[in-house]
Amino acid sequence: MIDSYRRALAGATALLEAVGAAAPRATLRAVVAECLGGTASVFIDGVTRPGTSVWTPRAHDALPEGRVADDSQEWRRNGCGRGIGHHMALPVSADGVIVVCRAGRPFDAGDLRVARCLLPLLRSIQRYVDDADRPRLTTRELAVLRATADGLTAAAAGRRLKISTRTFEKHLERLYRKLGTRDRVHTVLLAQELGLLPVSAARPAAAPASGGGAAR
Repeated sequence: MIDSYRRALAGATALLEAVGAAAPRATLRAVVAECLGGTASVFIDGVTRPGTSVWTPRAHDALPEGRVADDSQEWRRNGCGRGIGHHMALPVSADGVIVVCRAGRPFDAGDLRVARCLLPLLRSIQRYVDDADRPRLTTRELAVLRATADGLTAAAAGRRLKISTRTFEKHLERLYRKLGTRDRVHTVLLAQELGLLPVSAARPAAAPASGGGAAR
């Protein structure tokens, strides 16, 4: 159980860091595959089988029915496209599933625990990735956003991110402009609503209404 918790925590961190990637959906499925010890992964769109949680198809012909929505060369190269290996399916949206393949041992109860822990966050991130009108945040801006949600002062956040206080404040000002917000609390609440942060993120201390400087 402790090992599953550690794996899920590491996976959640990796998923949040993947949001700003150039190809976010491909990056997300790669992160999920790595967390679960998979040898390949694929995103299947237009899935016909409803799924509310993670499941392990018993055979290759029991995989979700739909269209492979991104590059499947790795999938075919590992034999997953030819019925070889064990599979785990994670329904990340109403019509999309990430399928992870492992050529060796079957997925076990520990793998299922990790996948189920990651699924709510993965669904939130997938909604963000699929939203064409979403704000485009850089990896650094997402890190600043998480530090803000943790209620860190500008000085403490700068130490965590290994940047100066002034640089942190500049990133925070850009976040305000991109999200159309004016203070830390509104920024975090909106980021939660957009799926950029988990809803359980800490509520930060309020910043000055001007939006020009972060609380220190």
